[in-house]
Amino acid sequence: WYSAQVAEVRRGYDEATVQRDMRLNKLAKSATEAAVKVEGAAGKATEAAEVASKAADKVNEAVERQTP
Repeated sequence: WYSAQVAEVRRGYDEATVQRDMRLNKLAKSATEAAVKVEGAAGKATEAAEVASKAADKVNEAVERQTP
């Protein structure tokens, strides 16, 4: 009787461990995908900042040419 209970508890523990591992793997995958998206967004933001900086430089040059 005792060993049957121990075996049942062990099966429950093993199943809970499998479920936990699956959730952790899913979470890790989601975090990795989010990191890739953030990295892509950061790259696009950097490119946009560079374009804006170049545009600002051109405006400054135009203003300097117009200033007597």
